[in-house]
Amino acid sequence: PHLIEAHNDYLLLLKALGRDQETITVAERVLAQHDSDPEQFTDRDQQLNWLLNSKAYAHANLGQLDAAIAAFERAIDSGEDGHTNVSQVINLAITLQNAGQHDRAITTLERMGDPSAFGKMFEHRLRACAQHARGQIDLARQTLVLLENNFSDNLSAIQDVYACLGLEEKGAELMIERLSDPNLQDDAFMSMLVPKARPDKIGAGNATSINLRYVLARDDVRSAAAKV
Repeated sequence: PHLIEAHNDYLLLLKALGRDQETITVAERVLAQHDSDPEQFTDRDQQLNWLLNSKAYAHANLGQLDAAIAAFERAIDSGEDGHTNVSQVINLAITLQNAGQHDRAITTLERMGDPSAFGKMFEHRLRACAQHARGQIDLARQTLVLLENNFSDNLSAIQDVYACLGLEEKGAELMIERLSDPNLQDDAFMSMLVPKARPDKIGAGNATSINLRYVLARDDVRSAAAKV
């Protein structure tokens, strides 16, 4: 038997290094092996969706929106640990929003079914950023209050909303708090993997990515990261 999980760990390393085309190449090779004989991968029900997730993000980073959507859709169809897939529905919605397709992103959320508290926070995140992009500033701030009232449920979602609303000081304070807590550091570093300022990357030019890059470039945030 073979494990997809080992390949997924490698794909996460490639993502951290920004090696998007290599991520796609490795993922497609493993997918070809899987499709020829699915039974050889004993963890396919738990891990196939995450292999496709990495492939989707790599395509998005290369500006290949249709390929990213296709990979996310296949991940959604594959389920998640034997249940309805929520993680890739959220990630697809975020990718669509990063591409400026706010209405399609919100519609995609309807496929989540009954999300966890963590997933519900991402729903609020998408709505707040869509409201802000449409100029509905008061509505966006009301949605932010919902997020802050459930602060501990999903710090990544709140971090994103601080960015898309342009709340740099709050964003910096939260990032430093996350970097200073050993239980939150891994998730904080994942939040730091935002699209670089390259025009071919989906989301590189949107408010969330731009403002989060400003936060990450601050001396106080860089100092907190260096201490980890």
